[in-house]
Amino acid sequence: ASSPSDLKFFCQKICTEKLSCSHSCNMKCHFKKSCKQKCDEPVMSPCPEHKKQMPCHKIYEAAVGSRNLGIKAALRNYVCREKVKPQMPCGHVRSMECCEEKAITDGVRSWPQCREQSEVPYIQNTCKHTLQWKCFEYDLF
Repeated sequence: ASSPSDLKFFCQKICTEKLSCSHSCNMKCHFKKSCKQKCDEPVMSPCPEHKKQMPCHKIYEAAVGSRNLGIKAALRNYVCREKVKPQMPCGHVRSMECCEEKAITDGVRSWPQCREQSEVPYIQNTCKHTLQWKCFEYDLF
């Protein structure tokens, strides 16, 4: 519709204007430049660990540097924020985002310091006394 008079009979035609994501607006007839701001077209999450349908705008919200690019770029730059609980090298379980675990397993980042009480006590070499330490403290000596 280009003027209010175009809507006088409540036009039911679907808008086919392309949104920045490349999906169609799909709203019922409306004034130009009034297309919806958030696309709700269902898109499959690109995360191999968390496959699920989600609205297109959620893909954009989780894609780094893809704000005005097409959906293909947003899918490439998608960062999965699902919470996961991987086991750290020391054996403790830590909650983190899926993207953090992926960066660790890809070798981009290292495991965060474990601040949990160690399962194995530290034994002093000279006096043989045992000390309870946090996991990260073992790496200090």
